[in-house]
Amino acid sequence: MWAYENNSITDEGAKNLMDGISLLSNLGKLELNLKGWGDGNQDITDNTIIGLSRCLKKLGNLSEVKLIL
Repeated sequence: MWAYENNSITDEGAKNLMDGISLLSNLGKLELNLKGWGDGNQDITDNTIIGLSRCLKKLGNLSEVKLIL
């Protein structure tokens, strides 16, 4: 629940998290709670969702993803 209900998260901050996740090449399961990120936050855009998709595509061993939006 990184940055739970933190409305000061930006696309750039989310990119830093995704860059880290994309390095976890052996990751098999991921639960990512993004609840509250977009609630009235103008600094999170569709670019974050697109970036998340690209990040997850890099994880060849990932078999289970739970996203809480």
